[in-house]
Amino acid sequence: MEKIVFDTVDSTNAVCRRGVRQGDIQERLIISSTQTEGKGTRDHLWDSEPGGLYCTWYMGPAQDIAQEVWISVFAALGVQDYFAALGIPTSIKWPNDILLDGRKVGGLLAERFVENGLSHLMLGIGINFLQGKDAFVGKEYRATSIAQATGRRLEPLTQAEPLLACISERRMQCEEDKTTVIRSFLEQATIGKEEAESFLRRMYETN
Repeated sequence: MEKIVFDTVDSTNAVCRRGVRQGDIQERLIISSTQTEGKGTRDHLWDSEPGGLYCTWYMGPAQDIAQEVWISVFAALGVQDYFAALGIPTSIKWPNDILLDGRKVGGLLAERFVENGLSHLMLGIGINFLQGKDAFVGKEYRATSIAQATGRRLEPLTQAEPLLACISERRMQCEEDKTTVIRSFLEQATIGKEEAESFLRRMYETN
């Protein structure tokens, strides 16, 4: 998979969309050290200061509209697998936040968008690695970083490939056995579990 690395961009999702608009529909990973207009769910601002990993996995044209939901599920599990391999326990806040010690350490944004008459899929990923506690002062949500919570200092850009490998493994599992993926997701969802279960059961029954 092609990997494109920037020092700073408006947002990696925006870079992805511009590439697709120009006709580039090859699977790729877009990474940046900072973002000036990072976006979370419901168009909330995603703080993208130095010390984090901000990337977008362009997954290609969409096969069906339900894929967007399953991406959020297997991606969250993949991020957890990545942290588990480092000996760092995390949990999931439905639909797309990763929590460490009850604080947000990462977020996911799966999006389906239309360009040039086709639907496309991308997964935005943001993980806090090196930020100090001062980076989160005054924020309306409780956040942390790997360095702050564990004392470990992992260089963000070196973590993109192992992180994506874990997500890719969960993607394959989801394609083969959605039941197991749903069960695993609900076991790890600590906030919004009932809402997640109801939603995912409906999606499974209709797909």
